[in-house]
Amino acid sequence: MTSSPQVTAATWACIRGRQLLVVRPHGRDAFFLPGGVPEPGETPAEATAREVAEEVGIEVRPDELTLFTEIVSAAYGRPGTVRLVCYTGPSTAVPTATGEIAEVAWFTAADAGRCAGAVQQLIAQLVECGLLDGPHGSTLEDGQPRAGKGPAGQPEARVSRTC
Repeated sequence: MTSSPQVTAATWACIRGRQLLVVRPHGRDAFFLPGGVPEPGETPAEATAREVAEEVGIEVRPDELTLFTEIVSAAYGRPGTVRLVCYTGPSTAVPTATGEIAEVAWFTAADAGRCAGAVQQLIAQLVECGLLDGPHGSTLEDGQPRAGKGPAGQPEARVSRTC
């Protein structure tokens, strides 16, 4: 019996104003994080920086990226699994859809259903860490208010998964 193929996607979670930057490639109906597959000899952080520049026109430095989490999930629209290596890192630049990207958007947890499965899992982790609002606004499940992070356009969070 052969095992299902696994692809590694090196990605950037840009969080501003308690919203997550997502992209939708041409011809796809789901949203993903900016990022892609590392080229031979390229580290995941280097691949993330290259792909972010190619997809949304933002320059991020590999040495300024912080590993947030790794998620293994069913691949979207193909057999096998995806290993999502997800970084955070600083930038206040405005993203623009370029090349293979048809649309950029800022999502909250309420929009998670429009994303690929691995991104849905990431969104759940970001809510758990208090970086994104839950699907019902800026409150915890116990009804207590969350601290706000300011309006959209403010620098994204830079955290490790140990929130």
